[in-house]
Amino acid sequence: MVGKQVRMEGFMLESYWHRFGDFAKDMERYLQEGKVKSKNKINIGIEGFLESLNSLFSSSNIGKVVIQVKA
Repeated sequence: MVGKQVRMEGFMLESYWHRFGDFAKDMERYLQEGKVKSKNKINIGIEGFLESLNSLFSSSNIGKVVIQVKA
């Protein structure tokens, strides 16, 4: 990582495991209030595969990318 521009994100779960109960209570409240929402991009049909795959390597990918192949 030396000499490069790097961005790291994540959670240090083991360091804060003792506070999981607080997190669960807060997160439940946030979900009920609508403050936390899932971001999904759904492409219909197998023909959307290439677009989905390309979005993983570009800035157009935010959230989960799903390919729906059968209703």
